[in-house]
Amino acid sequence: MQASIAHIRAIVQKEGADPAVLTTFLLRVSTSVVPFISVLIVVRYLTLEQQGYWYLFSSILVMAGYAELGFGQILSRLTAIEWGKRLQGDVASDIRLRNLFKVALGFGLIFGLVTGLVTGTVGYWWIVTRPSVQQATVDWQLAWWLSAIAGPLLIALSMVNSFFEGCQFVATVNVRRFVMSWAGLAGSATVFILNGKLLGFAGSRLVPFAVGAAMIGLQHRDLLGSLDGWRTARKIVSWTRDIWPLQWRYALSWSAGILINALYVPVVFNYLGPAEGGRFGLSMSILNFIFMTTTMLTGAKSPKLAMFFGQRRFGEMRHELRNMTLLTLLGFILLSAGLLGVALFLGSTHSRFANRLISPYLLAIALLGVLGNAIFTVSSTFARSLNAEPFVTLSIVQGAVTAVLLPSVTKFFGIQGSLYVYSFLWLATGIWAVAIARNKWVGTTAQVSAIAN
Repeated sequence: MQASIAHIRAIVQKEGADPAVLTTFLLRVSTSVVPFISVLIVVRYLTLEQQGYWYLFSSILVMAGYAELGFGQILSRLTAIEWGKRLQGDVASDIRLRNLFKVALGFGLIFGLVTGLVTGTVGYWWIVTRPSVQQATVDWQLAWWLSAIAGPLLIALSMVNSFFEGCQFVATVNVRRFVMSWAGLAGSATVFILNGKLLGFAGSRLVPFAVGAAMIGLQHRDLLGSLDGWRTARKIVSWTRDIWPLQWRYALSWSAGILINALYVPVVFNYLGPAEGGRFGLSMSILNFIFMTTTMLTGAKSPKLAMFFGQRRFGEMRHELRNMTLLTLLGFILLSAGLLGVALFLGSTHSRFANRLISPYLLAIALLGVLGNAIFTVSSTFARSLNAEPFVTLSIVQGAVTAVLLPSVTKFFGIQGSLYVYSFLWLATGIWAVAIARNKWVGTTAQVSAIAN
């Protein structure tokens, strides 16, 4: 055991001083820790019913975030190509960069505005027509509309961040997102202290936008100055030639992501009410902390895997896969044991916090789903480093089965049924992803060997 721990320590220490890798790791830590601290603040300042609205808002607005259908990743890729040409002295790339910045800001604002209006209106209608909401006394309307207004602003900011990532300011963007995440926590905590209750959710979205926009102006003022004239840049980027060939694949996967990741809390809220929705949402937030922590190094490994593939260093790729798998499984085991131990202790002491969670038995069931999700993440990261996206069908199937099974199972079997669906589908997805990644690896290495011979 000590040898394994020493090996893992060596793996972590080996992660180099590359600012992009280091700040990616820092950002992953933040995205794991901030929601966990938010859980503690929510329990401290909100009632169980208000907690249900908090996580309902979060799930609905996550759906709105998925509506950009992966465009930010495509924008970052196109910008990176033009930035590389610019560094090589291609003068024409300046025009395309101005055009891409115009696309980033214009698409972000227009699409964000439409999404905000639709989400705000449809979301309000959906919430207000729930029978459990009509009988409740929770004051949620102002918090909802302020949160919906923040949506378009955050989408526009996300598109601009994708543009700067393509300009190879990855470390700078990661630092900005890191600061924004803590600014959101500070914003919600401040509103809670002032007894703003659910308005804290709006604070967690409006404050990060203000901080992020200010940081962009300060950190990139020289580059923004070099892009002078972007408002009148003529249309050069073609949607049909440059964007759509990749966009449709991303769109299918991201559409399925809405059903896979954001449907559970609204369904539980709808059939079981705000209190059960609150327990489910808070529990899933803690489970997401475990998932994010156990897969923390996976994202940082992706560029290295892609580099090894480009250099045809297949032995090193297998070595990195073993390291990723070992770290992920060990982290999952340790954090899962810790969560179950804490849940059992809180239950035995009749803590106020224990009433906000699902039971330890249901947490154990849900952890199987977290394990499946972690296995999928490792497998998909490895397969995508082979310059492929072989998981479109898998994502569509998982999303469709979730949409079909979850409402009826939750209606008849409650939270336990929801968690059975969650764990079964993620375990099945993880196993399927391993098979896909293995077949892609065998096929790709065989093809490369055949070409070399």
